[in-house]
Amino acid sequence: MQGSVSTVQVLKDLSPQPQVMAEVPLTDLTSIKIDGAGGNDTLTVDLTGGNPIPATIAGATHRALWFIGGSGTNTLDLKGTQASSLGSYRPETSPRNGVLTFDSKSGEFTDVDAVTASNFLQLSLVTPNINDTVTVGKLNDQQNRVTATSGSAALMPIDFDHVTRLFLNLSTGESITDSSSDKVTVSSDGLVGAPVIRVRAGSGANSLNVLGPSTDIDANFGKLGGQYLTVNVGKDPSIQGSTYPAIVNIPSTQLLDLLHVFNGSRLNLPTGAYKVLAARDVQIETGATLDLASNDMIVRSGDIARFRSLLYSGYNNGTWTGKGIVSSASAGGDLTMLGLASSAEVNKSEYSGQALQPTDIVIRYSITGDLNYDKVMS
Repeated sequence: MQGSVSTVQVLKDLSPQPQVMAEVPLTDLTSIKIDGAGGNDTLTVDLTGGNPIPATIAGATHRALWFIGGSGTNTLDLKGTQASSLGSYRPETSPRNGVLTFDSKSGEFTDVDAVTASNFLQLSLVTPNINDTVTVGKLNDQQNRVTATSGSAALMPIDFDHVTRLFLNLSTGESITDSSSDKVTVSSDGLVGAPVIRVRAGSGANSLNVLGPSTDIDANFGKLGGQYLTVNVGKDPSIQGSTYPAIVNIPSTQLLDLLHVFNGSRLNLPTGAYKVLAARDVQIETGATLDLASNDMIVRSGDIARFRSLLYSGYNNGTWTGKGIVSSASAGGDLTMLGLASSAEVNKSEYSGQALQPTDIVIRYSITGDLNYDKVMS
């Protein structure tokens, strides 16, 4: 099924030559129902010529697009335009059923076993239950795959390529009083096309384990951000085994519960962004690196002597090339550096847009000689 600005085409047997079954002006349509009846069916929704889904009428029993796969093994094949398309897939409690949304227009499906998606600015998975386990990894040289369970339900796999951002919304049905637990793992073989992994973990005891090379992550979504999220770089602590030489890049301000960078791994913040990394605690193992570049960090608890040692190790006689905490933005010069202070020494109620508590530790990128943390040489 594909669309242009004004018409919708329904095609059959796309290979080797598609057959046009119907071509209807979009303005004449209020809904589209496709019943696969039986056999192995694939519904392709092609947005490259325009969105072929009609607007859903308020109060309608079903959404404007309704695909019934029926018996057999059935697949949804979604084709977007990477510059603008936003696709969202939300399975229901019965994981073969669910809702699709494309750029604010939605459809529903029943009896579907797999989803493939290509060329989306953002592809979202909204899990239906609490207690989610999600793995993102490379399927082959062209595609990545998302596998997941939500509660006790195994969700259908999503195979995707040419997706700029993958958004995992795991917060459905959660509240601060829940004892829920969500877990996301980015596998050690890395991802094709380096999509940004966005995670909305919600409440509970949640973890994001990044095992692969050069992965961009962003967990600062929703009212809670990543306050209930532990980010482990280079290892899944719940599984015995080796650590991996993982690299994580964080593009924006992050509020986390715990950050743990394991031996041989690295976490980078962007130069020139002037963001803040705030966490209850930050653990940097021997042989690991946290590059704050030109950004700040606030640690809600911890031993200030431990962070002083991590800074001294990373400073490495002024080169900022050691292990521990470094500033690549200060490497090769002496005009800027990272400074360390307790909240009491900073003597401010707010820092880098974050409220300070009496026990907080602050690491600040600033001008060398800035003794009172006002970005001016004292």
